[in-house]
Amino acid sequence: MKQLKNLIISSLLIAVAIGCTKPVLANLTMLTSFLNIVASGDSQDISFKTNQNWSISSDAAWVTASPSSGAASDSYQFVTVTVAPNTEAAART
Repeated sequence: MKQLKNLIISSLLIAVAIGCTKPVLANLTMLTSFLNIVASGDSQDISFKTNQNWSISSDAAWVTASPSSGAASDSYQFVTVTVAPNTEAAART
């Protein structure tokens, strides 16, 4: 009976300890502040580091990024952003 009581108390203490851990705040450090893409299309790199897993995507079919996801890292990561040429008269946004 004493062992069962100790097991229950230990389990509760572990549950409380797990429930009381602070969440890790997301941190993102960018080296690239902007991209300057010409109408004829271009590929440029953005560089950053983050303590979270990440993904990047675009709603526009004429913009792609590679790689499109990665893992948290203390090192700077590089993503190549490629913009297809704009063959229309209207500017894209």
